[in-house]
Amino acid sequence: MSHPVRRSIICQVCNRPRQTQARFDVCPGCASTLPKMRCDACSQLRLQLLPDAKVCHGCLNKLLQEKVSCVTCCVTDYAFKSDPNHCRKCHRKADLVIWKKSWSKRIICSSCGKEKQAWKKSGTICHPCYLKQTSGNLRCLFPGCERLMQLWESQLCRIHHDDQKASTLLREYFESYSSPFPQNECYMAKLAATIDWEAVENGSMKIRGRDLARFRAFGSFLETRELPEVLTRQAIEQALPRLGQTNPVKIGFIRSCLFELGDILAERGEIPDRSSHLHEKAIHRSLRRCSTVFLTQVSGFHQWLVNGMLNPTVKLSPRAKPLTIAPLTVAERVSAAIRFLNFCAAQNIASLTQIGPSVIARYQETMLWQWECKKCHNRFPFESSRQITKCANRECEGMDSYVRVRRLSRRTLIGHTSHLRVFFDWAELHQVVQANPFSTIYCGGARTFTVRDNRGKLVEVSESIRRYDDATVEKLCAYIVSPEADVEEAVILYFIIFHLFTSKDLRKLRILSPIRMDRPSHASSRANRFDRLYLPLRQPTRGHRALTRTDTKIIFPRKALSWLIPLLERHHEQRANMVKTDQQQHFLVGERTAHCSQPVTKSYIADRVRKASLKVLGGVITPSDLRRTAADIVAKRSKRRGAILTVMGYSRLTAIRFNYLEGFPLQPKNPRSDYKLSRGPRGRRHSAVTSPV
Repeated sequence: MSHPVRRSIICQVCNRPRQTQARFDVCPGCASTLPKMRCDACSQLRLQLLPDAKVCHGCLNKLLQEKVSCVTCCVTDYAFKSDPNHCRKCHRKADLVIWKKSWSKRIICSSCGKEKQAWKKSGTICHPCYLKQTSGNLRCLFPGCERLMQLWESQLCRIHHDDQKASTLLREYFESYSSPFPQNECYMAKLAATIDWEAVENGSMKIRGRDLARFRAFGSFLETRELPEVLTRQAIEQALPRLGQTNPVKIGFIRSCLFELGDILAERGEIPDRSSHLHEKAIHRSLRRCSTVFLTQVSGFHQWLVNGMLNPTVKLSPRAKPLTIAPLTVAERVSAAIRFLNFCAAQNIASLTQIGPSVIARYQETMLWQWECKKCHNRFPFESSRQITKCANRECEGMDSYVRVRRLSRRTLIGHTSHLRVFFDWAELHQVVQANPFSTIYCGGARTFTVRDNRGKLVEVSESIRRYDDATVEKLCAYIVSPEADVEEAVILYFIIFHLFTSKDLRKLRILSPIRMDRPSHASSRANRFDRLYLPLRQPTRGHRALTRTDTKIIFPRKALSWLIPLLERHHEQRANMVKTDQQQHFLVGERTAHCSQPVTKSYIADRVRKASLKVLGGVITPSDLRRTAADIVAKRSKRRGAILTVMGYSRLTAIRFNYLEGFPLQPKNPRSDYKLSRGPRGRRHSAVTSPV
């Protein structure tokens, strides 16, 4: 390559005529005496031509001198002179979109023969085929990875290539991080303190490239958005970036870090936990929907529930502490009362004293039934006194086509009625009404359940135990033992079948300390390693005062140690690779809970059981029905009959039912047909149902 042409200049330092090959007007002799600086735009080491210059001479020719806030991503950066409203990254993205739009939209790929988007403007090849040609159809060298090789220097795909230096780069990023807002630096330091760097150095915890990108995205967010010094749940919700914008991956990273920051503060007791905050928001939304006629009574009922449902006529000692009520129960009771009182307000009832058995009967009919058109399946609330002749749907011309169908199951109605009975108990204690109108209401069929027949109609079944056949449990047990089984699915199935764990028990299951894999591998020591699993006892509440489980330690059967210990070791190895903080002590960890100490959700357990049942049975089963099936098998094979279930999480009354009730056979549901049956004609979800044989 030829050297640039020498040009004659007047040196800006010595003011003498000289010749230079550089793009700035400084001679080579004077340039050697100038100090060097790190350019704020290109991050390169350049000569400092001006005393207070932050940008080098090359960047100054094409960029603005001061940073601007991008109108698209709100990031403060140096903008191009040709596009002063956008940062450099957004400008390049916009240019790339315009450049790609200038191509032919769809082409017939010369390699695979399919109609796809062209990867090169002058070529007729798609992106996947281009990668195969450039990489020689070579796979990533990382064990178990099936992606194509993308980088020749490491012969790895992009994901595993970024994982190699992620821990080093993340530590350097935390050490050199700075923000114009001091409190934001403190919040970033709190997130950095959750990472156990000793475990990272030992190899028991891995930092991936995705984690590095996650913290970098949150760091750039803290550089432009100032968080308050006293962080609250409301402030976190206001700071959350909206979903549906451009760059959804970055937005997801920022939202996850904000949620993690809230969980860290909740553990320290500075703010309430997220579940309590969501329940409180649900109560406030319900209060806004309440009729103004009964708003004062509902507010008083809410405060009575929060304070422990104390009798105002009874005086307690200062040392006595009333049992609390679960936030979800408070939200359900307030919502049930508001729904009933809004119905009464629509019936022109202005006082609680006017509510009688006739009003309650009409309300129960509205809750239990609804009208449905046989032609268009349009539905609307049930009114027994109203005569319907023509369908309300304008596109349907049905005459006398409405029939009465079930809206809710009887069990749901009983639970709703019990909440209203508690509301009128409050009204009676506070002398708002003279007597509780719900005290004599009996719905009946408390132990019944509802199923759908082959036609999709709801059918009520008398007292029985819903269970799958023994062959279903045998197939699931064979899947647990098989080495090809998914580790987390097998562990969840094991605890449901052999320990009769509920979804809540699986979520609460904890590990005392990280299990070390450098100990001797003989059977006795390996068995003692896993004695660190324990299940915390549930705190008694007013609705659930009795404790069904009294032992927190999990004891594994000796006969199962030969296949159980390898399964638990695989699970702990997978868990160690996923967890990113030493504060996470839960046994089950998902991708969303790997950065904090929160448990997995209930839907997470159901989804794992669903995937395992689809692999083994070809259908869908639920954790509750599987647990009930395993409990019935244990009760029938034990000498103590149902009494054996009292030490496995069942109450005495529920355990006795397994001694005399017959079983109602269930079949695994077809996932597609079950999805269609469980939704109404307009996509509304109905009560939980099960499919009979």
